[in-house]
Amino acid sequence: MKKLYRIYTEHKKLPIIKSIVNRHFKGYTIIKTFGIWQGIPEKSLIIELIATARDIKKVKSISKEIKSFNNQQAVLLTTRNIKSQLI
Repeated sequence: MKKLYRIYTEHKKLPIIKSIVNRHFKGYTIIKTFGIWQGIPEKSLIIELIATARDIKKVKSISKEIKSFNNQQAVLLTTRNIKSQLI
């Protein structure tokens, strides 16, 4: 079964974020958005990855690296089971 992983992070250092994700995955989506963290508005990114359950270690590693580069207290990682197909 495929999983949809979403990493929510602050919109900073986009070229570095892309290089981090590129090292692990050949395809993903980055959505520029706006969020609130602890009552403070910020430009945000959602990184969507469709992968397998076995890829969770890679996704967590990416999340931790982004958190470090962006100097954040936390990034949010969500996971959802999905069915997908290329058409």
